[in-house]
This record gives sequence, C-alpha cells and structure tokens, in this order.
Amino acid sequence: QDRVCFPSQAERATARFPGARLEWLDRCGHFPQWDRPEAAVRLILAATGDAATGDAATGDAATGTTEARGVQSPAAGPDSAA
Repeated sequence: QDRVCFPSQAERATARFPGARLEWLDRCGHFPQWDRPEAAVRLILAATGDAATGDAATGDAATGTTEARGVQSPAAGPDSAA
C-alpha cells in the first residue's frame, strides 16, 4: 500500500546494502510506525538485537520521554483509551 516507495525500489535498495533485510507488512503504507506500530517495534528490536533501551510502547527512552519534549505518541492520543 506504499504509494511512495514501490516494491522494485525497496528490492533494489536492499540489494545495495550488505546484510539488509526487506520485510513486507500487510495493511501498511509508507509509515509502518503509524500503520503497524507493534510490527515496526518488533522488527526494529529484532534487527538491533533488542539493544534498544527504554519502553518502545510508550516512547520512553533512556534519556527522557516523548511527552517531556511535548510530543504525543499515537497510542496516547486524545482518542485512545490509555
């Protein structure tokens, strides 16, 4: 569903980066962090060897929180139950 990057472009980019992995997500456009946040977090943590610190679900990082910088995560938006 990505209208910015076509499959052929993604495949070409993957071929140019040694060790790169290409993942296709169903029901996802150009911004997997918005369209499929759980899948995006899972893939990022798998790629980094779970080396990330903080809480990916809330945006809390080792150095602070997104809320402290005035940024609101989609999960904590005004329409969410959280």
